[in-house]
Amino acid sequence: MRQKIDRSRLRLAASSDTERRAARVVAVDDDPAMLVLLEETLVEAGFEVRCADTGAGAIEICDSFGPDLVLLDINMPGMDGIETCASLRRAAGQDFPIVMVTSVDDATSIQAAFEAGATDFIVKPINWPIFQRRLDSIMAEWRHAGQLDENRQRLAALQRVAPEQVMLVSRNGLIIEDLKDHSGVHRSGPLAAFPTLDEMYGPETATRFKQCISSVLKTCQPKSLRFTAVEWGRERDCQADFQVDGRDRVIVVIQTVTEDLSTPREIYELAFHDPATGLPNRHLFRRVAVNVIADALLHDRSLALFSLSIGSGESWFRDENLLRELAATLDRCVAEDPRHVPVGEQDGAAAVARGAGNEFLFMLDDVRTGAEVNSLLEKLRTVFDSESRDDGLHLEPAIGVAILPSDGNDPETLLLAAASARIEARTAGRFAGRHGSSVPVLEVLDYAGELREALEKDQLELHYQPRIDARSGSVTCAEALLRWNHPLRGYVGLDEILRYAKATGLIVEIGDRVLRMACNTVAGWPADEACRLSVNLSRQELLHPELAARLTTILSEARFDPGRLEIEVTEAALMRAEQSPSILASIKALGVGLVLDDFGTGHSSLATLKDLPLDALKIDRSFVARATEDSASAAICEIIAIMAHKMGLVAIAEGVETEAQFEKMVAIGCDELQGFLVSRPLDAVDLREFVAARQTGAN
Repeated sequence: MRQKIDRSRLRLAASSDTERRAARVVAVDDDPAMLVLLEETLVEAGFEVRCADTGAGAIEICDSFGPDLVLLDINMPGMDGIETCASLRRAAGQDFPIVMVTSVDDATSIQAAFEAGATDFIVKPINWPIFQRRLDSIMAEWRHAGQLDENRQRLAALQRVAPEQVMLVSRNGLIIEDLKDHSGVHRSGPLAAFPTLDEMYGPETATRFKQCISSVLKTCQPKSLRFTAVEWGRERDCQADFQVDGRDRVIVVIQTVTEDLSTPREIYELAFHDPATGLPNRHLFRRVAVNVIADALLHDRSLALFSLSIGSGESWFRDENLLRELAATLDRCVAEDPRHVPVGEQDGAAAVARGAGNEFLFMLDDVRTGAEVNSLLEKLRTVFDSESRDDGLHLEPAIGVAILPSDGNDPETLLLAAASARIEARTAGRFAGRHGSSVPVLEVLDYAGELREALEKDQLELHYQPRIDARSGSVTCAEALLRWNHPLRGYVGLDEILRYAKATGLIVEIGDRVLRMACNTVAGWPADEACRLSVNLSRQELLHPELAARLTTILSEARFDPGRLEIEVTEAALMRAEQSPSILASIKALGVGLVLDDFGTGHSSLATLKDLPLDALKIDRSFVARATEDSASAAICEIIAIMAHKMGLVAIAEGVETEAQFEKMVAIGCDELQGFLVSRPLDAVDLREFVAARQTGAN
């Protein structure tokens, strides 16, 4: 039998080891596109990564690689993620956290994964900007084992006063959660591993239990029941205490009758409250968050979850008097905000919960704009201003904020996103922390709502920048460029739109809108005015598993000839997609062209470039701009043009702004030219006139 692992020694070893080397992660997924995204995100975050596309491959890698974290897809052919998780746990105990990746509505698989030994889970589609910043938080939580220590401390306390059972039971008598579970794994929902009340105490006693549960839920008053339990053929007198825990749940505490029985309230306090501050603990906060988030999603409300930590030059939170003082001050401050979410079911429930160490957690419901959060942040800034303290203690608070639904739609994802943003804020020395995507939370809240409104009210517009044939001057293609006609800010540029589209998770939806608008605009033009249409795709869109299906639907609905559409992607995005040939092959199979944008500034190699199914290379504008003054830049432009022709590709020069640049690009052999000298971006009406005039002139 495998020996029990000493977790305290393991944590110290892991912490020391990862300080000397990059943390090791094994990513497992049978979808090549998802595996590429996972690998890229993990490498960018500084992890050492190994990838596997099967459960068996993951086990083999873990055995030799010694990971600090495993990201494991649940749904895989052959050995699925749940079987793989169970096998890893049998082979390696609790040596590393296993984070399952699954669809949001797959509750059954999530529960099975927890029972197999999973530590946590994230849902698909993954919010990549948030995910990248969650990684350090996941590793930090595991290494320090804050939640595990809290569970073990609670277990020890419960075992001293409640040596039998502490259960969360539903109205109909189903055991929802064993509050004495010491595995450190959160479990919710009826568990097959838990016996029923009938199996535990017999039909007669179980019926009495259910009657008490019904009475307690009806009256909201605690109730006790004396009964006889039989174990190993011996009888013993027991008492069951019932305490309301929500509208449809009760906590049932089973104790052997002695002269000194603890009260249900004492048990509740030990299970769900921090003994040092009296605040709700992370366990209760998480349980409350489940219900609040579900209600917010049902009624389409936004919610902000905050993770605040208070640092200083010393471990101040070991001073219990100061800890209680600051906890009470923070709780009063948050409670004054009308949008705060009470952490508990009772009247006068606290507004703040204590996490591990110096972390505090709280929520604001129905948050619509950044201004609604700003008042609370400013108030907290004043409260923790070191100059306002009489004792001179220099406190260094940092706050991270996660937003529902842009950062996730479950407590685990939001907690990790907020903690990750808090760590980033601490590193950067900021007080009012950051949204998980590195975009300030106030801006994200404002722009998330405004971007959705822009989509609903058709505030997004397209302008088109023509490309011409270098010899004839006729228009060969028009590149669709997104503009946001904001009712207050005026026209918002593409870079700013993309920044907030990625942060709010709207990038794919906006990309679809651009494709539809562009195709519908030029689909009906007569043949003598027709030109190709070019649309830029982000990395997220290019690697989306349903890209080909989306393209097919949009082209079909617009009755747009696929041969007239070009997809422009940057060098970095295309190099990643190259590892999944099916993505590029599916695009080419539709008859759509592929153009490599900004060529010359990425990290592609000629060995990979030659195998990509490209139609054209676009020379980066930085080389074009210097080509008439810098011989090296001119040489690079010429080399790219020659290489494109040797590979059977079209060479395009973008950013042509002067006559000298125009002549230089023609001289070195560029086939097509684009830039302000040719034309600035035009609306659809002006584009049609420009195309008609150019085609007539060329003829």
